[in-house]
Amino acid sequence: MKTKTFLIGVALLALSCATQNKIINLPKAEREKITNRQFDHSYNKVFVSVMTVFENRGFTIRNTDKETGLIDTDYKSGHNIIWGDYKNKMNARIIKLDDNSCIVKLNPYIETKTFGSWEKVELRLKDKEVFDKYFNLIQEELNY
Repeated sequence: MKTKTFLIGVALLALSCATQNKIINLPKAEREKITNRQFDHSYNKVFVSVMTVFENRGFTIRNTDKETGLIDTDYKSGHNIIWGDYKNKMNARIIKLDDNSCIVKLNPYIETKTFGSWEKVELRLKDKEVFDKYFNLIQEELNY
C-alpha cells in the first residue's frame, strides 16, 4: 500500500512540475510581458515590419487583415534532434495605441509528431527567448 501511495505521489509531483513552467499557466499580466511588446512607430510601419520578419524567417503569409491587425502564416516543417519532426507557424496581432505606437502580440504555434499524430507543444518559460528574438528582429526591421 505504501509503495502504491508513493508512486501516485511521485506521478502527481511530476505532473505538477511539468505544467508549472508553461507560459500559458502564468497570470495574464505576466504572460503578456512575454508575449506582447510595444513599438513606438506608426501602425502601418509596424504591420509591414512584422510581415517582413515572418517572411525573412521562412514563413509564408497565409492571411492578413490590416483592419483587425491580424497576420497569420502557414505552417513550415522541420526536423531537429530534440523534437524530431515538427511544424510551426506564427500569428501576430498589431494593436494601434496612437499615431506613433502599437502593441504587437505574438502567438507561435509548434506541433511535434508523436506516434504518427501531431501534438501542440505548450511553450515553457525558457522559450521566452523565442519571443525576445522575434521582437528584436521586428525592432531591427523598424530601424532599417
